[in-house]
Amino acid sequence: MLTVLQLIFSPAKTWMAVAQRQRGVIWIFLFSLLPLLVISGAIEVLALIKLGVRKGLLDHPSLVPQEVAIQFGLIQLGLSLVLLFGGAKFVQWIAEGFHFFPRYRQVFTTFGFGLGPIFLMRALNCVPVANTWVWWLLGVILMVFVLYQGVALVMEPEQTKGFGFYLLSTLAMVIMSGVAQAIAVTALHGKLVLE
Repeated sequence: MLTVLQLIFSPAKTWMAVAQRQRGVIWIFLFSLLPLLVISGAIEVLALIKLGVRKGLLDHPSLVPQEVAIQFGLIQLGLSLVLLFGGAKFVQWIAEGFHFFPRYRQVFTTFGFGLGPIFLMRALNCVPVANTWVWWLLGVILMVFVLYQGVALVMEPEQTKGFGFYLLSTLAMVIMSGVAQAIAVTALHGKLVLE
């Protein structure tokens, strides 16, 4: 969680430290990303129950039943795990299309920490001033900013291929995270019920 905050405020220095450490996928997931997912998800679920959520831009916040909030949190956690692991594999395939062959560890490190701002912004859903999509959009903007240096410093693509790869892979992550957000919000508004 601390690494994600450092990436937002001091991206170059933090990415260089991340690249030098060369931690494994399991270590990064268990000690950096999973705590971030659990803490931000718990804050979000508690806030939905206690403070409510805005369904529209001009609507007043309405309280969310505890069962719906917990279901929303679990769906969002599951989709986040799919986004982390599946998204990293998809980005690795994109890299291969550019004739650039990074290891899965490099891709997971870059895009796992790159998705961190989206996960972090979920905790701000505790402030029902804005719709959940506003916080997702802010997270996406920060993700694009954070990934700009992360792709170059951790994945080290050739200079001629790097910017194109960055654009395409970042666009893919924006779309995938948007689909995940849409599914989770559908569950939040009671239109997706798991039996």
